[in-house]
Amino acid sequence: IDAPLGLFINAQYLVDLVSDAPTGLVRPARDEITTLFLRRSFGYDKLALELRWNHSVRDSDDMFALGIDYLLTDNTVLTLGAERFSGTALGLFGQFDQQDRITLTLGFTF
Repeated sequence: IDAPLGLFINAQYLVDLVSDAPTGLVRPARDEITTLFLRRSFGYDKLALELRWNHSVRDSDDMFALGIDYLLTDNTVLTLGAERFSGTALGLFGQFDQQDRITLTLGFTF
């Protein structure tokens, strides 16, 4: 959805099902996930801010991601990102609890 002030919003409800799940699978074989994605571009699309939130309904696990994209050229983008995980050790996102990270990425397209 293109919202006012140039904000792009995407919300989803997903059912994640692992068929014939192997014994010892860390994550649940069936899960329900809600997602929210927000993006706003600035400066003729040269700079963009993104926020993502993924939530596992079954275990109340969460993953939050924040990203800042800077378009260096038409085919080169520099991205600074941060991800935060929370929840139980057996959950989809909680299995990565205490493994939050900050990333710096240089991407090229041809």
